[in-house]
Amino acid sequence: MARSNNLTTGDAARILGVKTEDVRELIRSGELPAVKLAGKFQIRPEYVAAYRRRKLREQLSESVLSRRALLRAGTSILGVLALNIFYDATKHIVWEKSRAGRDARNLFRLLFSPAAMSGGDAPLFDYALGRRRYDGPGRYHPDNWAAGVAIAAALESRNISVDEFRPNIGLQLAGDIVVAGGPTSTQETSIAWEFEGPSTRQLTRRRDAVVPLRWWGVSNEDDPSVADSMHVGYSMEHVGAVEDQIWPLVDSQTASPEVQTIPSEDSVSVNGRHLAVPYNNYLIVSRLPNFLDPRFPDLVRAHRATPHLTVFEGANGIGTRAVDLLLSAAGLQSLEDAADKLDGARNFQLLFEVYGPSSFPFGLHRFTRIRFVAAHDLSDVDTAAWQEAHRYARARIARPVR
Repeated sequence: MARSNNLTTGDAARILGVKTEDVRELIRSGELPAVKLAGKFQIRPEYVAAYRRRKLREQLSESVLSRRALLRAGTSILGVLALNIFYDATKHIVWEKSRAGRDARNLFRLLFSPAAMSGGDAPLFDYALGRRRYDGPGRYHPDNWAAGVAIAAALESRNISVDEFRPNIGLQLAGDIVVAGGPTSTQETSIAWEFEGPSTRQLTRRRDAVVPLRWWGVSNEDDPSVADSMHVGYSMEHVGAVEDQIWPLVDSQTASPEVQTIPSEDSVSVNGRHLAVPYNNYLIVSRLPNFLDPRFPDLVRAHRATPHLTVFEGANGIGTRAVDLLLSAAGLQSLEDAADKLDGARNFQLLFEVYGPSSFPFGLHRFTRIRFVAAHDLSDVDTAAWQEAHRYARARIARPVR
């Protein structure tokens, strides 16, 4: 085996999200094949991938079994509403306490955990939530903020308060990055997905884009698909009722995307106009090598494991916020379906439909249901494509174009 193509125990530990000593124990027990060269273990990448797939299937199976046991006991988890994540008096997240909710959060961590793990209480990720132009916590988009707090608390398995949550500010973007928000609200997504334009609502993905996305949202209000669509409205905390456009989903593999936003019977009043609340939204979760990282070429040349970029984006802010459904019993089935389709893939896009809007306390609308639609495996994308994406992104970061 050529050493340059192999992984060290440290590389394997970062990919699997465990300690280096745990990897050595897996090697000693025979669960992870390896050879010793010059006194150091060398592991083929496909062996690490196979082990991860095996563990994913085991945990998925346990999750399904526990869910079926709950159903046999007469506990319905399919009808749980979205009021499962809220804040106590100290502004800390209070999780839904059902077994199905815990299973959903465990599976969420398994699917989206970072490649590089840190010890102690240090954050595992940096977070990006877009521009600071709203009232409320940090002046970030309230829906992006709520999504970011929920994702951070789930992925890092710690009780993060609203006040202590500190997203990444600036565009250094090294290491494992989580982004909440689409191109119109979040510059990091706009750069990564290769959107360009004169304003945040006039963005178009460049024709020669190299990042092989299957799904993205139209982000140009002058696009015919947007200009001909109706406006919608919904309520956000700290902001009140807002007006937005329906941003259509693009599916590069078909002219008829499986999720198309439609209005509901509910409405809000914005500047004297009655606007329908959207009945549904798409939620796209994209997990790719973090080609925004300035160290990305060096990591590739050294055959080191690269950190990941994970983006959660809805058709509107209310769709992005709906990621909290994946952290509850309401989202368990969708996560199980997604994990089954991914079969251990670590680079991918997932498409969900969120629907069933409801008005909740504190003046906000939220979706209450979620279903898995499809998965797109990006594991076989050539390294050259990611390197080209890196060159474009770093040029944009040096000279942001909006």
